[in-house]
Amino acid sequence: MTAQLPVAPKMLSSGLPDKEELTWKEQPGGKQYFFSAFYDDREGGHVRIVSLVDRETKPPKFCRVWYQEAGKTGLSGNLSTNGNVVRPAKLERNPKRGKYSASLYHCDVKGLPKPLAVSLMEDRHSAHVGNVPILKVIDKSRPSNWDANKLRRKIGVCVETALFEYSNFMRLIEFVEVYRTLGAEHFILYNYTGDPVMNPVIRAYVQQGIMTIIPWNLPPKLRVNSVGNEATEGVHYYAELSSIQDCLYRNMYDFKYVVFVDTDEFIVPSIQNDLYSLLESFPQDRAGYVGKSGTNLQSPFKILDFSFTNDV
Repeated sequence: MTAQLPVAPKMLSSGLPDKEELTWKEQPGGKQYFFSAFYDDREGGHVRIVSLVDRETKPPKFCRVWYQEAGKTGLSGNLSTNGNVVRPAKLERNPKRGKYSASLYHCDVKGLPKPLAVSLMEDRHSAHVGNVPILKVIDKSRPSNWDANKLRRKIGVCVETALFEYSNFMRLIEFVEVYRTLGAEHFILYNYTGDPVMNPVIRAYVQQGIMTIIPWNLPPKLRVNSVGNEATEGVHYYAELSSIQDCLYRNMYDFKYVVFVDTDEFIVPSIQNDLYSLLESFPQDRAGYVGKSGTNLQSPFKILDFSFTNDV
């Protein structure tokens, strides 16, 4: 685990990346960018691609799923000599405003082995072009012996807003330590620009295994906080929704619960003494729960927007 920017991945003999490259990759034309791809074995198998897509562009309709070597996947000739298969892709756009929408591509890979990598294409019959990005697929299929109640780590925290010129290290420490007191065990942050003053604090948490830092280097033309001019440029709030999508899939099956909050939001149980007891008290047949800031006395918890260190 490291807080440093990743180096470019090495390539397998097949020409596929051997590990994930945590940068935004540009599709030729500058209308689409891809950050990460995850294999999800639910509903028969899909590859989910975290993307930023120009709202006016026509999205690709197909994805090319890649395998290391043809002939070793058990498909008996269904693979081409390049070791890949073309499958349909479906784009899911987020309704938030902005020229570029935080989106997910869903590549249907039912009946296929787990792919190593994926790329997108406009035409089913077009050959792969060298400047089209190929993304390493991270396997997030459910482990065969997975039991949520036996996980070592119960609660992970995804920080929704990317660190942007954020230098208040006391507030970050406060945020982490309050949530650790409430039972959270690991924190995932997306670093847009950050600030050098934060490095010692972040480094200490990373070295202790308490924090993971994901570089969030948006392409230059997207470096816009789209509040106020969302219709003509940029992406909504530093692609916050894409970081949420990435964090959700990246940590799937790693924790029993994943909490999504900003650094000034604290979920405080009203009855239970910790977050885990609070979450266990909710009906377990739901995918998730959404809370609003406020002080409703009838609620089993409150979301407080505040900081103990406003004057620091």
